[in-house]
Amino acid sequence: MPDQKRIYFIGSNISHAITNTIHNDVAATIGYTNWRLEAIDIPDVTHDDTLIKGKLHGPKFAGAVITMPHKLAIIRYLDDVDEIVSLVGACNNIYPVIAGTESKLIGTNTDWIGIRECLLRLDRESRPNNAINDEETKSGFIVGAGGASRAAIYALTRHLSVARIYIVNRDIDEVQTLVNDIKTRYQSRRTPIPEIIHLQTPEQARNINHFPYYGIGTVPDYPPTTDEEITARDTLHSLLARGNSEGGRRAVFLDMCYKPRQTRNLVAAKMYGWVTGEGVDVVTYQLKEQWRLWAGEEEMARRARQIADLL
Repeated sequence: MPDQKRIYFIGSNISHAITNTIHNDVAATIGYTNWRLEAIDIPDVTHDDTLIKGKLHGPKFAGAVITMPHKLAIIRYLDDVDEIVSLVGACNNIYPVIAGTESKLIGTNTDWIGIRECLLRLDRESRPNNAINDEETKSGFIVGAGGASRAAIYALTRHLSVARIYIVNRDIDEVQTLVNDIKTRYQSRRTPIPEIIHLQTPEQARNINHFPYYGIGTVPDYPPTTDEEITARDTLHSLLARGNSEGGRRAVFLDMCYKPRQTRNLVAAKMYGWVTGEGVDVVTYQLKEQWRLWAGEEEMARRARQIADLL
């Protein structure tokens, strides 16, 4: 069919992902029966320029979802990015915009929307009687320092008033790159820069003065094998173990990974009494914004209720 459209799902080890089915369900629900999602499972987008360029600039292109580990590398293929990507430094969504006789590829980030909405829901579950004061919610922590961590920082700092963020990550250089990148991007846009602290040992996690109320996992669920990975796991467990020992409060932890749905980090957080949220929830909270960008503002205003019924 000449009017067939494709939404490309670009990532690594993605055969399990809910994205593979949910966007086809949305397309069918809103009457876009000629739109289909096509998964592109590739370990490194920069190793196959022909594949990526051909798909994104092909006549069937309607939009794309970008997942781990390509949220940084994919930016090189875009014609432009919006203000969010400029600030966050990571892209998980691409949509076409017609400029004259050409179609340009624009990158944005909707991960932060899913993160924000999930944490707000968990927040309501954690403190139904508003028992936690504002000072306690000014710190958070993130597991990982890749592309997804940047969206997590944006959600925490711009929408949840978190000013101090602890990072648990095996690679010191990766964390320093993250810190430098955030500082440069936030400074250039006159945005308040969060305090970012790398927790490198379990002892450091046990001895922090400002305990985080929000926690976000942004890494795949792989068992630790190297010394650095084992230390990072133990550091996280020290952080989680201390989380609900002060004042009887229940902090919240969201894992963006969804294979398996109950990741090792989620299981650990539950064991220590945290209120937890799954990665599939992050995906579903993003749906309406993604389809608004792909199908257009006016169309999605008419179809918004139908998509909401899927959530």
